[in-house]
Amino acid sequence: MKKPLFLLGVLLLLTGYTKASPDSSVVFTQEDYLDMVRSFHPVMVQGQLVMENANLAVGAARGAFDPKWYGQFDQKSFDEKDYFSVGEAGVKLPTWTGIDFKVAYNWSEGVFLNPENSLPQNGQAIVGLELPLGQGLFIDERRAALKRAKLASEASDVERRQLQNDLLREALEAYWNWSFQFHQLSAYAEALSMAQQRFEAIRESYLLGDVPAMDTLESIIQVQNRNLEFNQATLEFKQAGAYLSVFLWSADQIPLELPETVRPPDLSPPLQKLSDAEIQTYRERLEAIHPDLRLLDFKSQDLAIKERLKLEQLKPSLNLTYNFLGNGFDLIDNETTRNLSGLFAQNYKWGLSFQMPMFLRKERNGLKMVRVEMDQNFNKIRLKNQELAAKVEAFAQEVNFKIDQVNQFAQVLQNNRILLDMEREKFDIGESSVFLINSREQKYIETQIKNIKTIVEYEKANVKLLWSAGMFSL
Repeated sequence: MKKPLFLLGVLLLLTGYTKASPDSSVVFTQEDYLDMVRSFHPVMVQGQLVMENANLAVGAARGAFDPKWYGQFDQKSFDEKDYFSVGEAGVKLPTWTGIDFKVAYNWSEGVFLNPENSLPQNGQAIVGLELPLGQGLFIDERRAALKRAKLASEASDVERRQLQNDLLREALEAYWNWSFQFHQLSAYAEALSMAQQRFEAIRESYLLGDVPAMDTLESIIQVQNRNLEFNQATLEFKQAGAYLSVFLWSADQIPLELPETVRPPDLSPPLQKLSDAEIQTYRERLEAIHPDLRLLDFKSQDLAIKERLKLEQLKPSLNLTYNFLGNGFDLIDNETTRNLSGLFAQNYKWGLSFQMPMFLRKERNGLKMVRVEMDQNFNKIRLKNQELAAKVEAFAQEVNFKIDQVNQFAQVLQNNRILLDMEREKFDIGESSVFLINSREQKYIETQIKNIKTIVEYEKANVKLLWSAGMFSL
């Protein structure tokens, strides 16, 4: 319950329902930030709509196998004579196997009725089927459409994960830029405070006649320079916060603004470099989890269905129809159908229909087009796999390089701090000058900013590594 409650508190703060004191601050961690982006960002809502639309498409494709009512009625009347009235009504039952069943009822009457349409006095019930023996035996348009719709439904979840993977990378880069600007602003605030304290101390010493006026002028110039740096850092921090707010939304899809009382956590330097085995694991998992590669794989499966359908269309269209005919609604005539063989020997109607293009130019070229598309998609998979593997390798090496840099800057920062403290001690006993202590401070501040920047660059490199490996899509 700890994280949901904290997240609720952050949401309340962002929407302005809580009042924080000027000195209070809420630490906005990366994990809580990601929870909000995942839960409420419109792109994530859009991903859910993509999945919903794909599921609706599956339902629409299933409609091709719905039973269908049908009916037909013809009547002719001329010169006060009822030539004929002929009708048929029933229901057709498509099945996944390709066999279509039908149950129907025929009736007919009239003075000039075609002998073929002559029926028993009570009409005639029909139970029949249509079986494809050539084209359509193993797959047809409706079965292919349903398979492709199911595949698209699975791919829609991967598409949602692709949107998530890209969104979280962009969101985290904004978060770490905001974090950098905050810590840079804190460093400049500390530097400005030190400069102001020194100016006050030197001014008092000048009034007592212990230091020349030049020292006070140099001190106030340092305060002015530090103030300019602080104001610039303040502007950049506000701009970073404004961009971070782009990714913050409420549960009601209302954009939120980041309040001044929210701050990032203290920076933690990385401790351990990535091993070769860990980098290899990232590369090996690419094909299984990266949404870009998985979408291309779904494209391959979709093209395989299209290829199978095109191959089926090379066959001739040969359809068998068979109908059991009844006397009225009585399909079993005891006189003629005493056993199963008798059922098929009497009271039936059957037929064959055949059709086949002479040159098959449409079908053959359609198949070649699909296979060209399959080759193109295969090349895309190889290229994308190689591209992502190279990115994983590059970002992993960047992560390790930044870790080395962070460790080096930590030592440089520590040494500069020691030099600054020693220079202050010398200044206190009159063995140093304002110029030297200002130079030491400036060097220390520059190293501090570089240290902060390097840690943030490490975090950004780690974000790019996870993105290139598709880890944000999990």
